[in-house]
Amino acid sequence: MHTHKKYYYLDESAPQYATRMYPFEFDIQADARYVLLKITGATGSIFSDELAVIKTENRPATFNLPYESAGTVIPMDGVVIRPRVSELAVIRDLLAPQQFVIEDMRSKAEKGKPTSLVLELPEPLKLLSPETKSESVEINGRKYRRLEFSLKYNKAKGRFDSPTLFLGTDGDKASGPAYIYARCEGKNQFKTELPMKIVQAPPRSNRSNASTSVCPG
Repeated sequence: MHTHKKYYYLDESAPQYATRMYPFEFDIQADARYVLLKITGATGSIFSDELAVIKTENRPATFNLPYESAGTVIPMDGVVIRPRVSELAVIRDLLAPQQFVIEDMRSKAEKGKPTSLVLELPEPLKLLSPETKSESVEINGRKYRRLEFSLKYNKAKGRFDSPTLFLGTDGDKASGPAYIYARCEGKNQFKTELPMKIVQAPPRSNRSNASTSVCPG
């Protein structure tokens, strides 16, 4: 957790279903309408509770100092598409599925209207599957492949289903970041820049691992 000054790390080693409480205090020292708390966990179950923002009585010389550094844009409307982590990773010589989180923050009347996912990939990345509409474009002086996928709206769940993509590469390093965004009725939505990571799959082992499960009958 970070407030331009502080980080906190907790070892997530508690037994399953055990409850632990850690109170934290952040000295934000800034005028703010919204306060964003970001929690990055190594496991699938982390919860925050009892969050309070308290007005300060003192304004030191460093008050509002956080605004002197680059901020983070937080989209509050439209459709936002992003991966579950803050980067796009591709494994060489291994087909690994890519899926995305789709947040539709449009009004009830607009939800479900035609929407597509647009992914802009730098060289040498390429789409292996499925086939879709694509075009070559130039972004910041670099060659990119722009891919567009029509999204299917799941009425039962009230949301768009993410397509499953398989990406590949013949190179060791991407020429730039990737970009992902939604396109709704021809209008581009909030664009997210994604750092690229290309990793090599570990060599295959000649050892054969076998496991046997015995169920009582």
